Amino acid sequence: EASLPIIEAFGLVLPAVSTSEFKPELNGVFVSIRQGETLCAATDTFRLAEKKIKKERGRTEEKKEFILPMKIAQEIVRVFGEEDQPITFSFGENQIEITTKQVHIFSRLIEGAFPEYSAIIPKTFSTSVFLPKNEIINGVRASSIFASKLQDVEFRFSQKKLEIVSENTEIGLTKISLPIAMSGKPLTISFNHRFLLDGLLAVQEDEVFFGANEPNTPVFLRNKSDTSFTYVVMPIRAS
Repeated sequence: EASLPIIEAFGLVLPAVSTSEFKPELNGVFVSIRQGETLCAATDTFRLAEKKIKKERGRTEEKKEFILPMKIAQEIVRVFGEEDQPITFSFGENQIEITTKQVHIFSRLIEGAFPEYSAIIPKTFSTSVFLPKNEIINGVRASSIFASKLQDVEFRFSQKKLEIVSENTEIGLTKISLPIAMSGKPLTISFNHRFLLDGLLAVQEDEVFFGANEPNTPVFLRNKSDTSFTYVVMPIRAS
């Protein structure tokens, strides 16, 4: 049996689901139900989204792992997103049935093993900062208008300011400057603005934690206080 938190979790991780046909095991939302918590994750190898849901007190569940096809996860969010009643997940051989009193959804599950991804989530950071979410989102959106075909925006971190820079030889250059209080070393790092925005939009608090190390290594985003949602995004490689 599930409830609204798992529907919300699907919504948070869905943007990171892969649409490539080369790795079908990435074409859905990975769900792991273990004693203590439920975990939902998705990755397209360029970014990873993970949401953990603490177990409700008094509930016992057997260990279960499955990959739910993206379209079914999208449909669950659409149909059950406003539901206030329990949702039951029932399993057959590589199949799932999702039901409430009024709605029944049947689906095959995706075969294959979801990759063990914990090693790519950075645990320590040489550059870290809390950023005002809405200001950063607005800055990335404004800069994206000037992005090249790589859809790149550049973040230039110094001790007291962040510059969001984007340049297109045909259109021009934009530079947006925001005051920050950074810990660690200065860093210049580039992102696909769409991948970065997906992570920023999924953060639900007013401030987002941004942790990074090198220009070519994964960057870590999460809420300032609620650590149950994690978003890891690969930068565009510096040439």
